[in-house]
This record gives sequence, structure tokens and C-alpha cells, in this order.
Amino acid sequence: MPDDIWTLWEWRNLDKVRAVSINDRQLARADHQTWFDSNFAQMRDRMIMVEWNGAAVAWFHITRFDGSDGGWAYALGVTSGTLGLGALLPLLGLGYAFERLHARTISGQVLDSNFNVQSLFARYGIPTVPIVAEPVSRADGSVVTVTSYEVTDRDWPIIKANALRELPARLGDLLVRSLEAPVDGQPARLPHEEKVPEMHAVETTIRRALLDLLTEDDIPATELTRDSVLLDTGLDSLGLAVLVTRLESTLGYDPFAIMIEAVYPRTLGEFVDIYEKYAPQD
Repeated sequence: MPDDIWTLWEWRNLDKVRAVSINDRQLARADHQTWFDSNFAQMRDRMIMVEWNGAAVAWFHITRFDGSDGGWAYALGVTSGTLGLGALLPLLGLGYAFERLHARTISGQVLDSNFNVQSLFARYGIPTVPIVAEPVSRADGSVVTVTSYEVTDRDWPIIKANALRELPARLGDLLVRSLEAPVDGQPARLPHEEKVPEMHAVETTIRRALLDLLTEDDIPATELTRDSVLLDTGLDSLGLAVLVTRLESTLGYDPFAIMIEAVYPRTLGEFVDIYEKYAPQD
């Protein structure tokens, strides 16, 4: 669509997008037009808009693709009402590159300060490049470091399998269907049949779900300890409600619906203790 180029320009200049981008400088409208014309005329760049509930909310970008190798980036333009999409976007981009374009190698970079994405990539098993990348200058004059990633066509099936184990069932199903056909904007709502994790795994599950929410909302992550105050993590009360809903899908129960007398946990440790106390017994 003709308007997509300017939707991308507006998203590209959002503060939250520039904060996690390698190049965080404001992009002038004329420069964006020039960049778009020069890169896409030869089809060496592929910019794929992602729709959610019928509206464009994100994009992924395959850069400098020569028929075999290329780069890869992605970003959420809209975060409201798109919970889960942040965990899917890197996979949608890689899947498009390897399953549609039949790429051999795809590379990318992530700011070292972007702990959320670094953690997500580690769980998916996306390989880092064992070299030190050149520091990057920011618009404010500061210098930051980055981690480089490189994925081959041999790595992709392993990453995809890891992701399908990590993702809630509804998101895993959406990933598979999205790679088979264009994203249709209809979020999957499927029954979840996973077993309740063992008691010792409940805290790990909660931490992963919390980090995923922070990643999806582009909230900088801090070190999570049992003493971390929940409302200081960056999630508001609505975010915490979403966390409880997601955990019910993953764990199979909602302790706050089970308990007779309402208890409102203040810290992550208190939150975990409640889940462990009310976990279904075999």
C-alpha cells in the first residue's frame, strides 16, 4: 500500500523504537523517501508489514539480501493490544528469510543494553557471532556496544523448535500458520493442553512470562530478584492482570480465583509463593 512507506517512517521515528535501534537518529521525511527508493527498487530489501486484528502494528526487515545472505531487523510500531507479538516478531522475520526466500545466512545486531531481547534470543538459541563489534555512536553523543547474531539455514530448524517449546500454545500455533500463509491479523485462541510444571519450575515460568511481557512492551528490564517490587518492574496494574491471565494459560490455574481471602502480593517473591501454594496437587 502507498501509505505504508509513511507509516514506517512514523514508526521509525518513535522514541521507543529509536531507543532500541542501532541508529537512533531522527529520520527526515525526504531522507526516508530516498532510502526507500534506493533500497527497494532492486528488491534487495524486503520490508514486511505485520497486521494484528486487521491493523498494521509492526514490521520486520530483511536487508541487503543478495539471494543467499542478508540482514534482519524488526520492531513493534503499536504495542497496545498486541501482547505476545514481541516474542513472535524475530521468528516471523527469520522464518520469512529461510522458508520463503530460502536464505543461507541472516545476520543482525542488538544493543547490549537491550536485556529483554538478549534474553529472548538466548532462550530461542539464536547464535551470537564470536567477534567484538565496533561501538555505535548515538544521537546524544554517547557510545554503546552491540552483540552480533548470525543464523544459518542449518540453525533455523533448531531455533524454530526451541521457540515452539518456549511459546504458549496459541502463539506457537500462530507462528506455524503465519509461516505457511500471510499474517491474517486474527489472533489464535486455542485450548492449552500443557501439563502444570513441577513446583520447582513455577518460579522459572513466572520469570519468563514477566520478561516476555516487558519485552513486548519495550520496557527496559532490571535484574529480577524475589525482593523486586512488582509495580517497579515497569508493568502497571493492567500489565500484572495480563501476566496472571497468561500464567493461567501456561500453568493451568489462577491462584487469585482459588483463594478465599484476597491477597495482593507486593514483591516477585510473594507473587511466586502464592502460585506455589495454590499449585494443583497430583
